[in-house]
Amino acid sequence: MKFKKKLPYILAAVFWLAVWQAAAMIVDKEIVLPSVVSTAAELFALMKTAGFYISLLTSVLRIGAGFLCGVLAGIALASLSYVSRVGHALTVPLISVMKATPVASIIIILLVWLSRQTVPAVATMLIVVPIVAHNVYTGFTSVDKQLLEMAKAFNMSRKNRIFKLFIPSAMPYFSTSATVGIGMAWKAGVAAEVICNPQFGLGADLYESKIYLETSKTFAITLAVIAVSAAFEALFKTVFKKRRRADAEA
Repeated sequence: MKFKKKLPYILAAVFWLAVWQAAAMIVDKEIVLPSVVSTAAELFALMKTAGFYISLLTSVLRIGAGFLCGVLAGIALASLSYVSRVGHALTVPLISVMKATPVASIIIILLVWLSRQTVPAVATMLIVVPIVAHNVYTGFTSVDKQLLEMAKAFNMSRKNRIFKLFIPSAMPYFSTSATVGIGMAWKAGVAAEVICNPQFGLGADLYESKIYLETSKTFAITLAVIAVSAAFEALFKTVFKKRRRADAEA
Protein backbone atom coordinates (compact mmCIF):
# COMPACT_ATOMS: atom_id res chain seq x y z
CA MET A 1 0.00 0.00 0.00
CA LYS A 2 2.79 2.41 0.91
CA PHE A 3 4.59 1.63 -2.35
CA LYS A 4 1.43 2.42 -4.35
CA LYS A 5 1.18 5.81 -2.65
CA LYS A 6 4.82 6.58 -3.43
CA LEU A 7 4.70 5.26 -7.00
CA PRO A 8 3.48 8.54 -8.60
CA TYR A 9 6.34 10.45 -6.96
CA ILE A 10 8.87 7.84 -8.08
CA LEU A 11 7.56 8.03 -11.65
CA ALA A 12 7.67 11.84 -11.53
CA ALA A 13 11.31 11.71 -10.36
CA VAL A 14 12.18 9.29 -13.16
CA PHE A 15 10.47 11.56 -15.68
CA TRP A 16 12.45 14.65 -14.64
CA LEU A 17 15.70 12.69 -14.57
CA ALA A 18 14.93 11.56 -18.12
CA VAL A 19 14.28 15.19 -19.14
CA TRP A 20 17.60 16.21 -17.55
CA GLN A 21 19.46 13.41 -19.35
CA ALA A 22 17.83 14.26 -22.69
CA ALA A 23 18.68 17.96 -22.29
CA ALA A 24 22.30 17.09 -21.45
CA MET A 25 22.53 14.89 -24.56
CA ILE A 26 21.12 17.69 -26.74
CA VAL A 27 23.51 20.31 -25.31
CA ASP A 28 26.37 17.78 -25.46
CA LYS A 29 28.70 19.94 -23.35
CA GLU A 30 29.52 18.67 -19.89
CA ILE A 31 30.79 22.07 -18.79
CA VAL A 32 27.38 23.61 -19.54
CA LEU A 33 25.01 20.81 -18.48
CA PRO A 34 26.45 17.53 -17.19
CA SER A 35 24.41 14.39 -17.71
CA VAL A 36 22.67 12.42 -14.98
CA VAL A 37 25.22 9.64 -15.43
CA SER A 38 28.28 11.88 -15.07
CA THR A 39 26.76 13.70 -12.09
CA ALA A 40 25.96 10.40 -10.36
CA ALA A 41 29.47 9.14 -11.07
CA GLU A 42 30.95 12.34 -9.62
CA LEU A 43 28.75 12.05 -6.51
CA PHE A 44 29.80 8.44 -5.90
CA ALA A 45 33.43 9.45 -6.39
CA LEU A 46 33.03 12.22 -3.81
CA MET A 47 31.43 9.80 -1.37
CA LYS A 48 34.61 7.70 -1.46
CA THR A 49 36.73 10.59 -0.18
CA ALA A 50 37.25 11.64 3.45
CA GLY A 51 37.14 15.33 2.49
CA PHE A 52 33.50 15.06 1.43
CA TYR A 53 32.43 13.77 4.84
CA ILE A 54 34.51 16.40 6.65
CA SER A 55 32.75 19.10 4.60
CA LEU A 56 29.36 17.47 5.18
CA LEU A 57 29.86 17.18 8.94
CA THR A 58 31.15 20.77 9.17
CA SER A 59 28.09 22.08 7.30
CA VAL A 60 25.73 20.01 9.45
CA LEU A 61 27.32 21.37 12.64
CA ARG A 62 27.30 24.99 11.43
CA ILE A 63 23.78 24.93 10.09
CA GLY A 64 22.50 22.82 12.98
CA ALA A 65 23.92 25.28 15.51
CA GLY A 66 22.44 28.23 13.63
CA PHE A 67 19.08 26.50 13.35
CA LEU A 68 18.95 25.63 17.05
CA CYS A 69 19.89 29.18 18.08
CA GLY A 70 17.31 30.53 15.64
CA VAL A 71 14.58 28.33 17.12
CA LEU A 72 15.40 29.38 20.69
CA ALA A 73 15.62 33.07 19.75
CA GLY A 74 12.37 32.83 17.78
CA ILE A 75 10.52 31.28 20.72
CA ALA A 76 11.94 33.95 23.05
CA LEU A 77 10.83 36.79 20.75
CA ALA A 78 7.37 35.24 20.32
CA SER A 79 7.00 34.92 24.10
CA LEU A 80 8.15 38.51 24.68
CA SER A 81 5.79 39.77 21.99
CA TYR A 82 2.85 37.92 23.57
CA VAL A 83 3.37 38.85 27.22
CA SER A 84 4.29 42.51 26.72
CA ARG A 85 2.77 45.29 24.61
CA VAL A 86 6.10 47.08 24.59
CA GLY A 87 7.81 43.82 23.61
CA HIS A 88 5.28 43.35 20.81
CA ALA A 89 5.87 46.90 19.55
CA LEU A 90 9.62 46.29 19.54
CA THR A 91 9.69 42.79 18.04
CA VAL A 92 7.17 43.18 15.20
CA PRO A 93 9.27 45.65 13.13
CA LEU A 94 12.44 43.66 13.93
CA ILE A 95 10.90 40.43 12.63
CA SER A 96 9.51 42.23 9.56
CA VAL A 97 12.97 43.60 8.71
CA MET A 98 14.57 40.20 9.19
CA LYS A 99 11.98 38.59 6.91
CA ALA A 100 12.42 41.21 4.18
CA THR A 101 16.23 41.46 4.16
CA PRO A 102 17.83 39.43 1.33
CA VAL A 103 20.03 36.53 2.42
CA ALA A 104 22.97 37.89 0.41
CA SER A 105 22.73 41.25 2.21
CA ILE A 106 22.71 39.53 5.60
CA ILE A 107 25.79 37.50 4.69
CA ILE A 108 27.74 40.48 3.33
CA ILE A 109 26.94 42.63 6.38
CA LEU A 110 27.92 39.81 8.74
CA LEU A 111 31.22 39.42 6.90
CA VAL A 112 32.11 42.95 7.99
CA TRP A 113 31.56 42.07 11.66
CA LEU A 114 32.41 38.36 12.00
CA SER A 115 34.94 35.80 10.80
CA ARG A 116 34.10 33.80 7.70
CA GLN A 117 33.94 30.63 9.81
CA THR A 118 31.17 32.12 11.98
CA VAL A 119 29.03 33.87 9.36
CA PRO A 120 27.19 30.74 8.01
CA ALA A 121 25.84 29.79 11.46
CA VAL A 122 24.77 33.34 12.31
CA ALA A 123 23.18 33.87 8.88
CA THR A 124 21.26 30.61 9.33
CA MET A 125 20.04 31.76 12.75
CA LEU A 126 18.81 35.10 11.38
CA ILE A 127 16.85 33.34 8.62
CA VAL A 128 15.18 30.92 11.05
CA VAL A 129 14.27 33.45 13.78
CA PRO A 130 11.41 35.26 11.99
CA ILE A 131 9.88 32.01 10.73
CA VAL A 132 9.72 30.51 14.23
CA ALA A 133 8.80 33.77 15.99
CA HIS A 134 5.83 34.49 13.70
CA ASN A 135 4.42 30.95 13.88
CA VAL A 136 4.87 30.48 17.62
CA TYR A 137 3.30 33.88 18.33
CA THR A 138 0.33 32.87 16.15
CA GLY A 139 0.09 29.67 18.20
CA PHE A 140 0.04 31.63 21.45
CA THR A 141 -2.69 33.98 20.22
CA SER A 142 -4.84 31.05 19.09
CA VAL A 143 -5.37 29.79 22.65
CA ASP A 144 -9.10 29.68 23.39
CA LYS A 145 -9.99 32.83 25.38
CA GLN A 146 -12.67 30.97 27.32
CA LEU A 147 -10.10 28.41 28.47
CA LEU A 148 -7.84 31.25 29.64
CA GLU A 149 -10.69 32.82 31.61
CA MET A 150 -11.53 29.43 33.11
CA ALA A 151 -7.88 28.90 34.08
CA LYS A 152 -7.84 32.29 35.84
CA ALA A 153 -11.13 31.56 37.55
CA PHE A 154 -9.77 28.29 38.96
CA ASN A 155 -6.44 29.92 39.89
CA MET A 156 -4.43 27.66 37.61
CA SER A 157 -0.73 28.29 38.13
CA ARG A 158 1.32 30.02 35.44
CA LYS A 159 3.37 26.84 34.96
CA ASN A 160 0.24 24.76 34.30
CA ARG A 161 -1.13 27.38 31.94
CA ILE A 162 2.11 27.28 29.94
CA PHE A 163 2.30 23.48 29.73
CA LYS A 164 -1.43 22.70 29.41
CA LEU A 165 -2.65 25.62 27.27
CA PHE A 166 0.06 27.58 25.50
CA ILE A 167 2.50 24.83 24.49
CA PRO A 168 -0.21 22.48 23.09
CA SER A 169 -1.71 25.42 21.17
CA ALA A 170 1.65 26.54 19.76
CA MET A 171 3.01 23.08 18.95
CA PRO A 172 1.30 22.64 15.51
CA TYR A 173 2.53 26.08 14.48
CA PHE A 174 6.00 25.37 15.83
CA SER A 175 6.22 22.05 13.98
CA THR A 176 5.35 23.80 10.72
CA SER A 177 7.90 26.54 11.31
CA ALA A 178 10.62 24.03 12.25
CA THR A 179 9.98 21.91 9.15
CA VAL A 180 10.01 24.95 6.85
CA GLY A 181 12.88 26.52 8.78
CA ILE A 182 15.25 23.58 8.40
CA GLY A 183 14.95 23.79 4.60
CA MET A 184 15.53 27.55 4.67
CA ALA A 185 18.42 27.02 7.08
CA TRP A 186 20.22 24.77 4.59
CA LYS A 187 19.66 27.22 1.75
CA ALA A 188 20.98 30.16 3.79
CA GLY A 189 23.81 28.21 5.39
CA VAL A 190 25.20 26.82 2.15
CA ALA A 191 24.79 30.19 0.41
CA ALA A 192 26.79 31.78 3.25
CA GLU A 193 29.50 29.15 2.85
CA VAL A 194 29.71 29.86 -0.88
CA ILE A 195 30.10 33.62 -0.30
CA CYS A 196 32.38 33.34 2.77
CA ASN A 197 34.40 30.37 1.48
CA PRO A 198 35.37 28.99 4.93
CA GLN A 199 37.99 26.28 5.34
CA PHE A 200 35.51 23.39 5.21
CA GLY A 201 31.87 23.00 4.17
CA LEU A 202 29.74 21.92 1.24
CA GLY A 203 29.31 25.55 0.20
CA ALA A 204 33.08 25.99 0.12
CA ASP A 205 33.33 22.88 -2.08
CA LEU A 206 30.67 24.37 -4.37
CA TYR A 207 32.70 27.58 -4.68
CA GLU A 208 35.85 25.61 -5.49
CA SER A 209 34.09 23.52 -8.16
CA LYS A 210 32.79 26.73 -9.76
CA ILE A 211 36.29 28.27 -9.81
CA TYR A 212 37.73 25.22 -11.59
CA LEU A 213 34.69 24.89 -13.91
CA GLU A 214 33.91 21.40 -12.60
CA THR A 215 30.22 21.56 -13.46
CA SER A 216 29.50 17.89 -12.81
CA LYS A 217 31.02 18.30 -9.33
CA THR A 218 28.88 21.39 -8.75
CA PHE A 219 25.76 19.41 -9.65
CA ALA A 220 26.88 16.45 -7.50
CA ILE A 221 27.44 18.61 -4.40
CA THR A 222 24.12 20.35 -5.01
CA LEU A 223 22.37 16.98 -5.07
CA ALA A 224 24.10 16.08 -1.80
CA VAL A 225 22.87 19.32 -0.20
CA ILE A 226 19.32 18.67 -1.44
CA ALA A 227 19.43 15.10 -0.12
CA VAL A 228 20.68 16.11 3.34
CA SER A 229 18.17 18.97 3.61
CA ALA A 230 15.32 16.66 2.54
CA ALA A 231 16.47 14.03 5.06
CA PHE A 232 16.36 16.54 7.94
CA GLU A 233 12.96 17.78 6.78
CA ALA A 234 11.61 14.21 6.63
CA LEU A 235 13.06 13.50 10.08
CA PHE A 236 11.32 16.54 11.54
CA LYS A 237 8.01 15.59 9.92
CA THR A 238 8.27 12.05 11.30
CA VAL A 239 9.11 13.22 14.83
CA PHE A 240 6.26 15.76 14.93
CA LYS A 241 3.81 13.26 13.43
CA LYS A 242 4.66 10.72 16.15
CA ARG A 243 4.30 13.46 18.76
CA ARG A 244 0.83 14.33 17.47
CA ARG A 245 -0.21 10.67 17.54
CA ALA A 246 1.07 10.28 21.09
CA ASP A 247 -0.82 13.41 22.19
CA ALA A 248 -3.99 12.18 20.50
CA GLU A 249 -3.76 8.78 22.23
CA ALA A 250 -2.99 10.32 25.64
